[in-house]
Amino acid sequence: MWSSAELIVQGRSLWEKYHGMNWKRTLFYAWLSQLLTQFGFSAVMPFIPLYIGQLLNTDNERQIGLWVALFYFFSLLSFCLVMPVWGRLSDQYGRRKMLIISNFCNALLIPLMCLAPNVMMLVLIRSIASACGGMIILAQSLVSAQTPNERQGFALGILSTAEWGGLVLGFLLGGVVLDRFGFVTGFLICGLMSALAGLMVYYVRDECNVRSATAKVPLSFWYIMATHYSLPSMEKIVVSTMLLFIGVQFLRNFDGPYVPMMVKTAFGTANVAGKTGVISAIACVGGMFSGLLAGWLCDRVPARLIIIPSLVVTALATAVQPLALTVAWFSAFRFLQGLSAGCLVSVLLTLISRNSRPEERSTIFALASSSSTAAMALGTLCGGAIVATLGVPWTFYIPLLLYLLLIPLFRSLLFDNRGRKGGGKALHRLNRNRGYRGGFL
Repeated sequence: MWSSAELIVQGRSLWEKYHGMNWKRTLFYAWLSQLLTQFGFSAVMPFIPLYIGQLLNTDNERQIGLWVALFYFFSLLSFCLVMPVWGRLSDQYGRRKMLIISNFCNALLIPLMCLAPNVMMLVLIRSIASACGGMIILAQSLVSAQTPNERQGFALGILSTAEWGGLVLGFLLGGVVLDRFGFVTGFLICGLMSALAGLMVYYVRDECNVRSATAKVPLSFWYIMATHYSLPSMEKIVVSTMLLFIGVQFLRNFDGPYVPMMVKTAFGTANVAGKTGVISAIACVGGMFSGLLAGWLCDRVPARLIIIPSLVVTALATAVQPLALTVAWFSAFRFLQGLSAGCLVSVLLTLISRNSRPEERSTIFALASSSSTAAMALGTLCGGAIVATLGVPWTFYIPLLLYLLLIPLFRSLLFDNRGRKGGGKALHRLNRNRGYRGGFL
């Protein structure tokens, strides 16, 4: 009879052989799943203010704006609260299973939004759907768990292209579908895309989870809740990178929600929605290319040589947008911002993945996602306060200073742990023992 330790070692050995053969298959189906999911959501969710106006039967912008704020606030709140639980459950019961459940829950819930009799019920349904969401972070953890360490940057970079590609398709086609067929069709398409995404994940072979015999011991409800909401053990570099990731996400949402207002201010009221859709789609193309660029760079270049230039380019591209004289120039600046910011996010996620223990990656990814979502909500509120006091252009000017301030903060957080007493050598040995390529940090 083998001991528990021997069984775990044998299981891990089989898992390493298994995921080494199938990680490309997993990446392919996860990519398709995320493309469908993002297409469905971006084809209808950006136009929610119009649907809320229909439910309220009013054109009062203040009243509509209040309910739009509540819609997104409760959606983000439920996501932040529940996402760590999804991460724990996926680590315990399997990432593939949780991703399938998440997709099919949204496939059932999103179409119900077209049946909402009032705005309050619409907010409630969306909040429940958000609690069942998190498909992006679950897909990232699934791909990360089955990808060799030396190919993490490539895999996560490729996966991010699905997110951006789905957004491009949704922005370009969503308005056309809603204008021609209405919101009922839009919500049904969104649910159908989530169902198809779940079917794509079904073809992914489940990872070989190795659990000890104690995992079968029944636990109390309070113990499970305390475990789900407890912080995983993380190294200093993971904590530092996560803080930087949260800061970047906060700044990215400073200006994003107010692009239509900036377009209206700069180029007039004619065809604002069409211009905004094209500009947003071009920005998403930049983000899509950023995934390919980051995937190629992450496996070849030290992180600091990617992150610092990306911060500088993102800061400058954001600040010059109010100075654009034409829609073409505005689109070019948004493209550059999407390219640099997307590359920055992909690199930070790769750093987190490479320095996290495999059995806790889903939990750490979920924690990063929920924390960054809260930061994005706060960024939107701060941007709104700036619009109310200083005007729309200042939501583009102020991030210039804040992005640049992240550079010294980033250096103190991520590079000081290489101190003079050999911290860098110890970290390099740790990475080498885990199978990471030297020099990425």
